[in-house]
Amino acid sequence: MLYTIVGVMGRDFRYPLGELQAWVPLVMHPAELTRAETQNYHVVARLAPGVTLSQARQASAALAHSLSRYLWKNVGVGFIVDSMLDDAIRVVRPILTVLLAAVSLLLAIACVNLSSLFGARASARGW
Repeated sequence: MLYTIVGVMGRDFRYPLGELQAWVPLVMHPAELTRAETQNYHVVARLAPGVTLSQARQASAALAHSLSRYLWKNVGVGFIVDSMLDDAIRVVRPILTVLLAAVSLLLAIACVNLSSLFGARASARGW
């Protein structure tokens, strides 16, 4: 099989989903586009300079809308556009939120204890 190289990543590039050696473009044949089963694809793309995440979301929503006009099976098709950081921590976000709440509570308890210690010292000095 022949492939056309369209880009080379730097040696220090690491994608969060594991150690990947090569990426190949997804080529779909017309017969695959008419199958009834649900298709899910994970696509990685770089935004063009000056394009925000919000603009990319709007463009993908417009693309999904235009796809729904061409084939009835595409009605309800949509795209999720996220940053790589959001994609990488999606699974652990609830755990990180609970951990942040626990650390915040511990810090609040330490502050209350410290303020009561200072209050006890001040009253012992006879202010």
